[in-house]
Amino acid sequence: MNYLEKGKIQKSLRILTKFTDNKQINIIFYLLAVEELCVCDIACLLDLSMASASHHLRKLANQKHLGH
Repeated sequence: MNYLEKGKIQKSLRILTKFTDNKQINIIFYLLAVEELCVCDIACLLDLSMASASHHLRKLANQKHLGH
């Protein structure tokens, strides 16, 4: 996949401007890079508790930013 396509960049920027929490932005970037991570991976990568990582993932999923 070419992440430098203009349409994808514009869509990504529109999505990212909705976030005020850097943790959620970091989660999105990690998932773009790896595509599939478990909660414990994200907790470790961002130095968060499992509960906090789960909370951020749930917020992203509820906002329809993550696929199921």
